[in-house]
Amino acid sequence: MFFVKAFVFWFGLLGLAILNAGLREKMLLPWLGDISLPISGLILTFLIIIYAILVVPFMRSKRALDYFLMGELWFVLTLGFEFLLGVIIMGIPFEEWLGIFNVMQGNLMILALVAVSIAPFLAAKWRKLI
Repeated sequence: MFFVKAFVFWFGLLGLAILNAGLREKMLLPWLGDISLPISGLILTFLIIIYAILVVPFMRSKRALDYFLMGELWFVLTLGFEFLLGVIIMGIPFEEWLGIFNVMQGNLMILALVAVSIAPFLAAKWRKLI
């Protein structure tokens, strides 16, 4: 049941990411220009951490491994969604899609993926659940 809950909670994370992208495109980009991409990445990373802090008490586990695996599940789902949306649905060439990992271009997807991977474990530690 733990991983079913983790899967369901990932959809909330997906919603936050979509909301963040919309905010970036509609508000930050016209206002800030090119700097909006890294700012959006930082905002998303912050949202991921806050979200994990809010949802881990509902997971009801005392095992550190569960929270670690929850983060890895979120990582795989997030990366898979990005690939599915970008390459499969939108038809972006794979080499171009890899640009989401290019920090030198201001894209902080790597930071968001690290956060999504470790946030459940760190949130559980912070909340003293493990």
